[in-house]
Amino acid sequence: MILQVRLDIGLDEVTAARNVLEVLCDGLGIASREVETTAEADLIYSRRRPHDLPTRAIWIRRDPTWKLTGQAGAAASAALPAGAALAEAFSLARRDLLQFSDTAALVRTDAIALTDHVVSGRAGRLANRNAFGIPRVSEEGGEWMGRAVVSELIEALATSIAFRFSGFQDRIERWPTGASAALLLTHDVDRPNRRPTAAYYRQRIARDLADRAPKAALRAMAGWARTRAQFGPEMSPAEDPNFGFDYWRSLERGLGGRGCFYVAVRSSAERGAHPADVAYDASDPEMTAALRKMIEAGWEVGLHASIHAAADPGRFAEEKSRLEKILGGHRVRGVRHHYWALDAANPDETWKRQWQAGFAYDSSLGTNDGPGFRRGLAWPLATGKGQVLQVPPTLMDGGVFYAKPTPAEGESAIRRHLTSVFALGGAAVLDWHLEQSNPERLSGAGPALEEALSLVRSRSDIWVATPSDVAEWWIERSRRRNALTTTRERIRVRPVRQPVSPERSRKGATRTARRTSTK
Repeated sequence: MILQVRLDIGLDEVTAARNVLEVLCDGLGIASREVETTAEADLIYSRRRPHDLPTRAIWIRRDPTWKLTGQAGAAASAALPAGAALAEAFSLARRDLLQFSDTAALVRTDAIALTDHVVSGRAGRLANRNAFGIPRVSEEGGEWMGRAVVSELIEALATSIAFRFSGFQDRIERWPTGASAALLLTHDVDRPNRRPTAAYYRQRIARDLADRAPKAALRAMAGWARTRAQFGPEMSPAEDPNFGFDYWRSLERGLGGRGCFYVAVRSSAERGAHPADVAYDASDPEMTAALRKMIEAGWEVGLHASIHAAADPGRFAEEKSRLEKILGGHRVRGVRHHYWALDAANPDETWKRQWQAGFAYDSSLGTNDGPGFRRGLAWPLATGKGQVLQVPPTLMDGGVFYAKPTPAEGESAIRRHLTSVFALGGAAVLDWHLEQSNPERLSGAGPALEEALSLVRSRSDIWVATPSDVAEWWIERSRRRNALTTTRERIRVRPVRQPVSPERSRKGATRTARRTSTK
């Protein structure tokens, strides 16, 4: 479908409105075309009710007190609602869209300005944030992020358009192979060992001595002694419950899909590193062997960028190159920042640098204290030309388990999140750290997830995929959607391969061989 749009607004507002329309149409799976007159429009965005408003059209009323991105004074966004009021404003817009009659639909709340406020990131910057600039979902001002408010609006818009226009069935499906929603299981590799290894402490001590910092070297020695006293001798990866590559592989293979591991190549023991960077060496032979094994099995490995990466123009390319060397030359397509540490003041600059370094997507718009949708979307977001695609995380293990729930409470919270995202036709992007394979960690976050995923095992309509799979599909989907404006033919979407485990692939091959042998 091609939505005919009339923008009867100021010239300084048009660019922002077009960007919002692209986000809306991306979620809907349709294209749009601007028209010169109201009479030929399906959707109108204007301050005043047009005198020639078509009977079946949707009119979104422009509120001139709400500034759009790029307007003078827009950065302050003083008039736009925040916190719980922002979520309620989206709810009002949805209610108007879902009023069905034979007359034009009036959306009295400026849904375009609201969406611009959220997807531009301005709304998130008004919330309370932690030391790394991450908005707090559980505190005043961040409540709206607990819901995918823009995705909810798009689903209401889809219902309204389907009621009013017969051509809406000719849209590009959101997910391939007939799936209604997607699940992405991802794992930040932060603590692959139950305790930092002796090699890590030796690196720290050598750095401190080279920097003529004997007190720091002594602190490292003391830390080594304490961890050895607490945990005993080092474990081999086969014994260490934190070294969970095989655990997660088995779990994801049982779902008929694959997952992704984000691996850091710069540790806190390196010169110039941030103290909160990881405490392991990814080039360790056992780690290298585990990662290459996962790659060969079809799992994805992405870069877990160091905390200072966003501030260093050459850091992305350097870290990407180091990881690709560890992986035996395998291309790394995705990146996620440790502690979600994008440039909080200017994330667009970070995404440009990632693009220049050769990444296809970033997955760093996460939250720490609950389920979160920082740009209001439960599916990928194209942030701009020359920038990587966003595949935003929707729930991190700590978002549930930092509060130390009981196993039943934790499992229930995960299920509620999955159910809400799937109901929107979205992608639930879970970040469960590698070390949650250890059932004794974080109030049993790993076993609780395993139990909650029975919800997915019982359904055949959920696409279990890697972020790279989803990014590839979303880019292809955008190309096909845009092609709607250049062809009269309905575009049939080419099926995208559903990721399956090697175990299932072998079984399928065996069945094929048996059928062939009986002919």
